[in-house]
Amino acid sequence: MQFKDFLHSLSASMRAGYAVENAFYEAYQELAELYGKNAFIPKELARMLHQMKLNRPAEEVLEEFGKRSGLEDAKNFAGIFKAAKRSSGNLSTIMSNTAETIGKKLETQREIQVLVQEKRYEQKVMNLMPLAIILYLRLGNGEFMEILYTSLTGKVLMTICLLIYLVAYCMAEKIVNIKM
Repeated sequence: MQFKDFLHSLSASMRAGYAVENAFYEAYQELAELYGKNAFIPKELARMLHQMKLNRPAEEVLEEFGKRSGLEDAKNFAGIFKAAKRSSGNLSTIMSNTAETIGKKLETQREIQVLVQEKRYEQKVMNLMPLAIILYLRLGNGEFMEILYTSLTGKVLMTICLLIYLVAYCMAEKIVNIKM
């Protein structure tokens, strides 16, 4: 999210007419105010600004940031920024489009996480339901359930039900165990 905010701030500064280095400084000021100077992106921006003051090109500094951060979006943005700068493209439009794309990606990831969490909760409830029903029947009318645990047919039937329950439990765990 901080990286997306960085791109929005950077593109807004560039649309306002700032040069690349000055746009980085404006983005740093804005994000340091928003997140605090010790947050990830403001710290990285301070580091990038220091490198740019040492006359390192913004493209190189962004590439190093992409590698250092481990963010796939940051690595991709560094490549896009480098290509746009070489081809004299409209950097503010490119950054704005990139920020919008990353924002949509983050929003989609959040929606997926919410849906997966809902399904995990449903799965936990569904796993507890058979146990709750058996407990309810045993407490409510113990003689009714007694035949299932004393006769051979009942024991076989309940063993089969237990196996089905365990298989269903394992399948449900596998289905909702989605790694992002």
